[in-house]
Amino acid sequence: MDFRGLCGGITRTLAIYLGILLGLSPLWGGEKDLMIWDRDNHQVKKKLIGPHTRPKGEPGGTLVVHLSNEPDHLEPFTSTGVYSQRIYSYIFSSLVTRDGWTLEWKTGQDTDSVALSYRIEDMIVLKKGREEKYGGQGRWIGIWTRKGEKFWITDEKGKKQLIDKKDVLKAQKKVVYTFYLRKDFKFHDGVPLTADDVIFSMDVVKNKAVKAASLRNYFNDVQEWFAIDRYTVRFIYARPYWYAFNIISGLPIVPEHIFQPERYVNNYDQLSAQEQKKAKRKVVRYNKRFAKSYNEHPFRRHPIGSGPYKFKEWIGGDKIVLERFKEYTGRPAYLDVIVWKYISNDAAALQALKNGELDFLPGVPTEMFVKEAVGPEFKTKFVKATYYSPGYNYVGWNMKRFVFQDHRVRTALTYLMPRQLINKTLFYNMNKIITGPFYCFGPAYDHSLKPRPFDLKKAEALLREAGWVDVDNDGVLEKEGKEFRFEFLVIAESPALSKMAEMYQQRLKQAKILTKIRKVKWQALLEKIDNLNFDSVFLGWGTSVEGDPYQLWHSSQAKKGGSNFVSYKNHRVDRLIEKSRKIFNAPKRRAIMKKIHRIIYYDQPYTFLYTGPRKVIYHSKIRGVRWLKGRPGWDLQEWYIPKKFQ
Repeated sequence: MDFRGLCGGITRTLAIYLGILLGLSPLWGGEKDLMIWDRDNHQVKKKLIGPHTRPKGEPGGTLVVHLSNEPDHLEPFTSTGVYSQRIYSYIFSSLVTRDGWTLEWKTGQDTDSVALSYRIEDMIVLKKGREEKYGGQGRWIGIWTRKGEKFWITDEKGKKQLIDKKDVLKAQKKVVYTFYLRKDFKFHDGVPLTADDVIFSMDVVKNKAVKAASLRNYFNDVQEWFAIDRYTVRFIYARPYWYAFNIISGLPIVPEHIFQPERYVNNYDQLSAQEQKKAKRKVVRYNKRFAKSYNEHPFRRHPIGSGPYKFKEWIGGDKIVLERFKEYTGRPAYLDVIVWKYISNDAAALQALKNGELDFLPGVPTEMFVKEAVGPEFKTKFVKATYYSPGYNYVGWNMKRFVFQDHRVRTALTYLMPRQLINKTLFYNMNKIITGPFYCFGPAYDHSLKPRPFDLKKAEALLREAGWVDVDNDGVLEKEGKEFRFEFLVIAESPALSKMAEMYQQRLKQAKILTKIRKVKWQALLEKIDNLNFDSVFLGWGTSVEGDPYQLWHSSQAKKGGSNFVSYKNHRVDRLIEKSRKIFNAPKRRAIMKKIHRIIYYDQPYTFLYTGPRKVIYHSKIRGVRWLKGRPGWDLQEWYIPKKFQ
């Protein structure tokens, strides 16, 4: 299944992180460079090139990609769905991008980075009244070292300054991020991209009336952001944050001129150029009328970005079409057109693939992948592949509901989940059963914690201990006069989730817990969980190998529109999360993450299910395919179709 997007909508830059790839090796090369996966895991392969070698392709052609759920819109800050993210990641650019395989941050020509270069620096702030001693300057930015009672700080020009410790209010490491922008990037309407657009994008995210709560929490500690000149921007954090560069680098850049913030400034034409700039920034940052306009702007369904592909059309209920931006100066894209074709039914999508109406199925149900996508003719025409991508499935318990407020009850519910049987029956034992909130192949995951197996007796004992008993022998547990019954939300478009819920429902009934399965379409489901209007939900989360748990697990995010929609609140976890954000030393930070994992394992706000391999099928005419180390695991900007197949 697909996962709800990380951060509510960051570009590919934030989605590309270290992952462990299992299953097939990457594919590249000429006409016969194929690798076929079948039920017995037999592989037919020919010439392969190393995965860190970016393929060189041939321009032209159209690729039609299956889209199992239609996005709400394509605005990058307010969209929370993975389906939107998959599309808009090709429309918008960001400051610095990461190589999908080596994971190196890349700047300069022939990259997708808007920044030509960048600097990460320290900051020293002097006590009030001490500025005159240092030439009237109260804040110093550069790289500092401390020697006894003195600080040495060296700025970007190599100038050094000695500062007495007694004059220092605060000295912070790695809180200043400066980006020097390329001058050749332009938006799809031909307008140059400048520092003003970067600052505008940050202002939009920071406006509390803009519907970007899930994303905004990552920028809470950005206290200053400003343009130094037309092609230089600077961000200053309130405190050190190990993930800061990743977050800022991946900020999608939207065009200021499209939204015309000057319309909300009184007497705009009578102001000086400097006053106009300040007034516009104030509007974007704070004005609720501007935010309302932004939240409802036609841009949401007709976006203009500066990425390798530009928006062409959206036919509701049918398709979204992107075409190659021929004036793009970043990494070359080869496909002329990418069509995202909406087909909600997986069986219909597979048939469309066979009929030549689709070229790529990015998510195939396991049973269909194993049993239906088979046969000599199919193998000749299509390529099947599996790979792991950071993420997991779970059942989330709304802890505001009376029945889920006791951790013993939630633990009992986990004991009642037949994960081993589901994995064998529905997923052919392809999935890995997990115990907690971090990627199971990443360094933050605590492997000492073992998955709780199905155990009816243990579950019943925990339920009794928590006060749930069948007082009147009617076959339903009760406590304080309330019956133990609740509703599951499952994505209507996912038959596998429905089958999982049905198998779980049977086990819950054995424990005298009554449930109702409610199948809801994707957008309606997102609306329900954003409004905390649910009992429990089967979902998935797309994560990174080593991310920041703040968005999902900090108490402050337990609110409408937040990602902590199960309303999990544990002050010890809050403190550990806050502490981890300041630690740049990876081993020390990972030790804290494992403590968080152990606490959540005890509290069970989710019943964690699986990390499973992604299963994909694509037409054998497609070249340049390689499986990358993060979500979604592929990059259509690299794919191409040889001229003779176009």
